[in-house]
Amino acid sequence: MGPFALVFVESEMKNRLYLLLLFATLWPAVLLAQSQDTVKTKSLLGEVEISSQKIPSTMATPAPTQIATPEKMEQIMATQVTDVLETMAGITIKDYGGVGGVKTVSARGLGSQFSTLTIDGVAVTDCQNGQIDLSRYLVGNSAYVGLYQGQAGDIFQTARGFAAGSVVNIETTRPSFNGAKIALEGGSFGYLSPTVQFDHRVGQNLMLSFWGNYMMSRGDYPFTMYYTLGGQDSSSVEYRKNSEVEMATLSGSAFWFAGMRGRFAAKIHYNQSHHNLPGPAIFYYIKASEHTDDDALFGQLKYQFQSFDNKLRLQVIGKAFKSDCIYEDTAANGSGGLLHNEYHQQEYYLSSTLLYSFNRHLAASFATDEALNRLQSNLNHDSRVDRLSTLNVVAVNYTNKRLSSNANLLATLMKDNNESGNHYQKVSPYFSASYLAIDKQDSVSIRHRLRVRYFFKENYRVPTFNELYYFTIAKDLRPEKALQNNVGLTYSGYFDKAQVRVTLDGYYNRVTDKLVAIPTQNLFLWSMINLGKVEIKGLDVNADIDLDGLLPESQGLSINGNYTFQDARDMTDPLDKTYNQQIPYTPRHSGGLRLYWKNPWVNAGYSVMVVGDRYRLGQNTPNNLVEGYVDQGLSLGRSFKLRRDQRLVGEVDLSFQINNLFDVQYEVVKSYPMMGRNYRVRLVYKI
Repeated sequence: MGPFALVFVESEMKNRLYLLLLFATLWPAVLLAQSQDTVKTKSLLGEVEISSQKIPSTMATPAPTQIATPEKMEQIMATQVTDVLETMAGITIKDYGGVGGVKTVSARGLGSQFSTLTIDGVAVTDCQNGQIDLSRYLVGNSAYVGLYQGQAGDIFQTARGFAAGSVVNIETTRPSFNGAKIALEGGSFGYLSPTVQFDHRVGQNLMLSFWGNYMMSRGDYPFTMYYTLGGQDSSSVEYRKNSEVEMATLSGSAFWFAGMRGRFAAKIHYNQSHHNLPGPAIFYYIKASEHTDDDALFGQLKYQFQSFDNKLRLQVIGKAFKSDCIYEDTAANGSGGLLHNEYHQQEYYLSSTLLYSFNRHLAASFATDEALNRLQSNLNHDSRVDRLSTLNVVAVNYTNKRLSSNANLLATLMKDNNESGNHYQKVSPYFSASYLAIDKQDSVSIRHRLRVRYFFKENYRVPTFNELYYFTIAKDLRPEKALQNNVGLTYSGYFDKAQVRVTLDGYYNRVTDKLVAIPTQNLFLWSMINLGKVEIKGLDVNADIDLDGLLPESQGLSINGNYTFQDARDMTDPLDKTYNQQIPYTPRHSGGLRLYWKNPWVNAGYSVMVVGDRYRLGQNTPNNLVEGYVDQGLSLGRSFKLRRDQRLVGEVDLSFQINNLFDVQYEVVKSYPMMGRNYRVRLVYKI
């Protein structure tokens, strides 16, 4: 199953990378030599497949998949990736209030560490705490944003893609012509965000794209502070403090088609931000003394090659990542002293995937990943920790007219280079299948398709550096293990004047050896131990309805809705007060509805998001209750064509949005009040 040596020195890491590079370099030559006698008329299929940018299917995949296209993202005026994920089923977002507040995502109750964010299929990692702050990632230049429960259905992917419990992928738009886009967005409480995008095509084989964004906000929105638990007595209007944010993002991409068989995709991404961290608002005390300064830079290169007979495909990815985070608290421990912590992360990553198609029904792939993660800090203990990770996957895919199935085995090997010398190894299975049970054609324009799907997956999450070494008493910790089971139905109906797509998925997840933090001598010294066991039973429903045929030709009406039920219970210890109670910050009921009317005058949209009651701690008592809320919004938009001498010279899009229409005060995380009614305006000029 690949290189399993665990000698943890950088020379060994380099040797492994050299072997992978040699493997990646020699394969195209081997494939080319094997393919010289192939009939060349077959090459057109490969050429189209390599050069096109496909949007994944949501109905035929064995594992639940949700996709947000640029049109859908424009309809909701999405800026951050969390704006998109809020419209999807099975997602719980933690938002710590304020524009600068941290935002993390948990899928189906597994916890944020089981979710992986990828950009163009390459994972974004954080070895310190395993959670990615999604507020730092924008979707302005995205071809689509996809959410995959379990894993994506394609076996031609990196080993990290197979290892995730769920995957959020941001796919970058490939330029198809020369042009530019300039956008300016503004809104309530000092929100301002200009964007520029420039696309350029050099001949037929090279495409370049540059995207830049700057965002700032004061975030000083008002909220009502209640001084009793019931919120019925004395209160006062306060303003959110320490919520300012400034963030700049620069991204450059290049796509080069090396003949008909190969292609390169390169990306450089830089993000710099200053986030004031709004503290909890608790009765007469509002903490406002923390901030972070972050710099993150990564570069990644992807090479893909396909043989002339389309049977062999190769993918090689290399990535280098560096980030610097400075955290300061100007009133540490309430004494007015300064707490200054520095964290510096580095990652060197190389992945190679080889796929062979035996025939048009059966294919197999092998993927191997190597990564070296390093964390350095100014703390007194474990100031530097290195982790070498090796992931190897063997996967098989079988498809025919009605059946699509995948199976794979993932081998995980990790070792830390510090005094503890922790090392981990595990083999994890996966299986999924989708069967087309009904494919009925009633007439030329009426068709029904019903599919049944199932997937099983075993996940394995190694403790993060924070859990092992920082702010805790270090212990020998076992990795968390999660079992996922999903049974679902997908229905597609095509009628004379409407299209209907519905997915329904029931799931059962079980997490064992869950890492739990408990206080020891005091509240500032904690110990991480493997105590937790969680069982999650849930239901996700998605519905998309297009009623364009009911309206005149120049108009369209779309309806999108989703509902999630999650019964996520702590089953750790029958003697504990939290036993058989809902885990923190997981609502049993949540969902949303979005209507969008497209017309020649002013496009109009309406959205409503409903989140049920949650609890901030494991004991489901009234004191721990975080009440549910309903958030509604309206949007208006219009496009204008600019002409000169009867020639089209540009296009202007103008959009207006009202969020939290009825000014509801609510909290996603206890004591972190969210923004009330607010407005946003966006002006986009396309050349």
